[in-house]
Amino acid sequence: MTKIIALDKKENLLKEAKKLSKDGFLLEAISVYKLAFQLDESKSSILMDIAECFYELELYSQSIKYLELYIEKYPWISEPYHNISLCYIELLEYEKAIEYGEKAVSLDPSGQYYLYDLALAYFYVDSYNKAIKFLLKADKLKPDQYDVLSFLVTLYFHTDQTEKNVKILKRMSNLFTPDADRFNDMGIVYLLKEQYAKAIKYFNSALKLEPSNNYFIEN
Repeated sequence: MTKIIALDKKENLLKEAKKLSKDGFLLEAISVYKLAFQLDESKSSILMDIAECFYELELYSQSIKYLELYIEKYPWISEPYHNISLCYIELLEYEKAIEYGEKAVSLDPSGQYYLYDLALAYFYVDSYNKAIKFLLKADKLKPDQYDVLSFLVTLYFHTDQTEKNVKILKRMSNLFTPDADRFNDMGIVYLLKEQYAKAIKYFNSALKLEPSNNYFIEN
């Protein structure tokens, strides 16, 4: 009977904690989550909830601490490794972000956002070709995602892969609503290819969408 009462109390505490978290009272939510976990330490998902609250509070080291506790219990689950990688990106510790991001991808190669975030970590250490490798895998898993394609454009600029950039930008123009930044990118690509008439055409298209943008005017 005592155990049943404790479990009921835990469920009530979890409901209260989730409501507090949803309403933005994150420190209060953490306190309630901790009480619930004391009543039932087998409910390891509470550790993930606490870690998420700390992440939202930008207390990344504390978030990592609880994610590591979860990993001790379930080392084969990919999500906490990915979340730790995100924390290390925020802490500007990119090598550690890559280490945990690689682990997440090895456990779940089908996680597109795992691949995207790992590419981001590699981008921050100037490993552009590795970033491209993981973005291409993400694009293959779930094609035509705006964020993935936009990031590829950035990386192809950094690696002077002009022809590949042309293909990506044309693909984006067929998929998405006209975007001044994309027109501007196309203009830059054609400028690099010394195809000045096409460059001017795309710069003018960018200006039509954002006539007061000084950056586009300068181009």
